[in-house]
Amino acid sequence: MQRLFTRLSEKDKRSYAAIESVKLGHGGVEYVSGLLALIQKR
Repeated sequence: MQRLFTRLSEKDKRSYAAIESVKLGHGGVEYVSGLLALIQKR
């Protein structure tokens, strides 16, 4: 997951992270943002 992520544009990174977090369900946003070192937008 991280190898693919490093090759994406910023827009694509956020879209990919959003899709993965939805697939995980509850707590997915925190997990994916931590895994991929993203700052969550509120």
